[in-house]
Amino acid sequence: MSTLENLFKDYNDEIMLHDSDYEIMREKRDLIIEEIRDNLDDLTFSVINLGSYKLKTGVKYKDKDYDIDCGIRLNISKSDLQDYDANKCKRAVYNAISNYRDKKFKTKCLTAIYQKDGDPNYHIDFPVFAYDSEISKYYLADGKQDNVEWVESKPEDLINYLYSSDTNYKRIVRLLKKWNNKAFANKPNYAKAPSVALTIEAKQWFEGNVYNNDLDTLIAIANRLRNLVSFDETSIYKQNPYSYDNLYYKMDSDEKYVKSFLEEVDKFYNTLIDAKNIKNKSLYECCNKLRKVFPDFPEPEKEESKDSFSRSAKYA
Repeated sequence: MSTLENLFKDYNDEIMLHDSDYEIMREKRDLIIEEIRDNLDDLTFSVINLGSYKLKTGVKYKDKDYDIDCGIRLNISKSDLQDYDANKCKRAVYNAISNYRDKKFKTKCLTAIYQKDGDPNYHIDFPVFAYDSEISKYYLADGKQDNVEWVESKPEDLINYLYSSDTNYKRIVRLLKKWNNKAFANKPNYAKAPSVALTIEAKQWFEGNVYNNDLDTLIAIANRLRNLVSFDETSIYKQNPYSYDNLYYKMDSDEKYVKSFLEEVDKFYNTLIDAKNIKNKSLYECCNKLRKVFPDFPEPEKEESKDSFSRSAKYA
């Protein structure tokens, strides 16, 4: 007999990236890494896996390409940073990626894009770091073209903090990312929550609370997101514990993005509350409500949706 918790797990199985997906992504990543090695003069580097690729919290989207975060760790000591201009180093890595690929020079990283049938299929983000092995410190090449500087960062500390074998935590992260993609599909990208911010919110919730079920956990984290926004709804702030900057710096650049974010978070929270209020009466109607925030959320067999669910609800 279906329970809501089992349906959340079924949904997770449908949306998560599996080992075969990661293998394909790894092959794409390795091709570009070899290009960079072959074309990068006078600089040596190693790579560090970051983001959802490292955490195994990747999600399948119908209307969005998959992403890999892979740090390029240049072997440059702090004492030599003055001789290695951040803009030149980042530009050198950018130029080392073959020109026949679609690529972008972004503030926090470089992006290489793979296409399939004319549409983006995979994109790989390469943040560029200087790494001083003697003192184990990272410096991110941070900034847009011609305005890049070395900024101290702690990418490995962050990924080690976020890493977990807890399947409940990883499932909640995937659910949050799935909602985020649906909610902001037709809104400016700056209004969308960064995936790392959602992952941090989930991690901090799991550190301070006892997990009971997916729905209550999502309600609690949605409420955390609502409380990030200032009382006048014009500002939002969440410090990245390992880089010291505001995770929502793009959103916070304009209050219209903040208000758009709050609008969607409120919808998310209220929809989850509505689903909880009806789940003991009708599992079918509860799942129908959840499809407003989770596309293609499964539905139970109709014969289980009314009276039978009320008898089994205590196990959800």
